[in-house]
Amino acid sequence: MARSYLGYNPIYTFRGVYSGFNPQVLMLINGVPITSYTGDRNLSWGGMPVQAISRIEVVRGPGSAVYGADVFAGVINIITKTKDEINGTEVGGRVGSFDTYDGWALHGAEWAGFDVAAMVEYHNTAGQKSILDADAQTGFDRLFGTHASLAPGPVNLSRDNMDARLDLSRGHWRFRGGLQHRDNYGSGAGVIQTLDPVTMIGNDRWNADLTYQNADFAENWEMMAQLSYLDGDQHNTGAFPPGARLPIGANGLIDFANPVQYVTFANGFRGVPENWERHARTNLAAVYRGFSAHTLRLGAGFNYDSIYKVREQKNFGLDPVTGTPIPLLPGTPLVDVSNTPLVYLPTKDRTDAFFLIQDEWAFARDRQLTAGMRYDRYSDFGETVNPRAALVWETRYDLTTKLMYG
Repeated sequence: MARSYLGYNPIYTFRGVYSGFNPQVLMLINGVPITSYTGDRNLSWGGMPVQAISRIEVVRGPGSAVYGADVFAGVINIITKTKDEINGTEVGGRVGSFDTYDGWALHGAEWAGFDVAAMVEYHNTAGQKSILDADAQTGFDRLFGTHASLAPGPVNLSRDNMDARLDLSRGHWRFRGGLQHRDNYGSGAGVIQTLDPVTMIGNDRWNADLTYQNADFAENWEMMAQLSYLDGDQHNTGAFPPGARLPIGANGLIDFANPVQYVTFANGFRGVPENWERHARTNLAAVYRGFSAHTLRLGAGFNYDSIYKVREQKNFGLDPVTGTPIPLLPGTPLVDVSNTPLVYLPTKDRTDAFFLIQDEWAFARDRQLTAGMRYDRYSDFGETVNPRAALVWETRYDLTTKLMYG
């Protein structure tokens, strides 16, 4: 695992495949994707506290035949604790360096015929203050003769996190709900790679799912059906520091190729984007074990994704009222470009209908071939077909050889 410059968010690397926003890895919590509309875990994912975690399942390599195109590198599924894994009521806390405080409470019990597990975890820290010798603004200072950079200076790694989860189960049915709250989330080395002690990122992520799972649904058949909902928001600000001098083009944006003017931003170059999104998903999966040496997996589902609200304020770009560049003068207030074509991200809906098939064939005692494909039809950009094949050979007791395609 590596760290991004942005908030020092974790980057999960599978077989050398990674990028800054890490969309190649699908993150699940109890089998439900927490992916944002744009394909990643958004800026303020920030990981998850561990007290409520039962186990973490990791699939290295392409899982595209089951999960779709955004599982090119691998899958991480975080499984939270159930009533049977919590001994009554557990309460704890700790204090650490950098003004770090943690507290948690877990409770497992039986109520009205339901198994109940409830969990609350809190984390607050000022973050370690390692010194960054240079940032992006350092290069601009050298280029334009300014002294705006805050480097050498400390990175911003404060955190104010709260996680709450509820798990209710009875028979083959299970309901889960949760909240992940992130506030005062420091931007690390800066949203745009410039030190910025003022910028704070935050979001709230609400989730709920209702799952039916029956390992003995019928002879040789295992069945799972699930409805899930995820609602989240994200707000952050990105800035070059006060005194930054930047080349500005005719559209009011930074333009090194065709600058119209060079502007010194006395109050900093600032943008404040915010967005709200929701995801509703339903899927049905079945596993058939009636064939000798074969395990056949079938599935189908429908997803609805929506960016339903977007706001943005900034002191650069075009003014939505006049159509001319925002006045680049000292003290110019942030201009609200929400609900205009100039906003950084439009509101948008997407639907995705899919089906999948995959077979695991144990054709020899120490050899297994897994092959399958998933078909998706997206409302906004059409069809995708994602195949997967994996040949696994237990070469010896301490060596496994794999050949995979995705």
